[in-house]
This record gives sequence, C-alpha cells and structure tokens, in this order.
Amino acid sequence: MDKNTKEIILGTSKIDPRFRVTLIQPVPKLLNVEIGDLIVFVQNEKEIS
Repeated sequence: MDKNTKEIILGTSKIDPRFRVTLIQPVPKLLNVEIGDLIVFVQNEKEIS
C-alpha cells in the first residue's frame, strides 16, 4: 500500500475454534462476495492480501 494512502479499519473478526473467520458488514459488500463464494489469501514478499 502507498504511504500516502489513508487506511481505515472497517471492523475486526476473531478466528473461531474451527479456524473460520466471519466477515462483518460492510466488508462483504465492499468485496462484492456472497454466501458460497471463495476468498483466497495471497502472500507476496511484503504483505498478505
């Protein structure tokens, strides 16, 4: 992320005992995801996205 870009915390989620994460609103709307969609976490040299 660019140093000049302002970051805003949209919310927080805890990992449950089965290692599941709940996406709190407005994250699903911002990501344009629905129930059953696949979300992929990717790691590069500098960050996880």
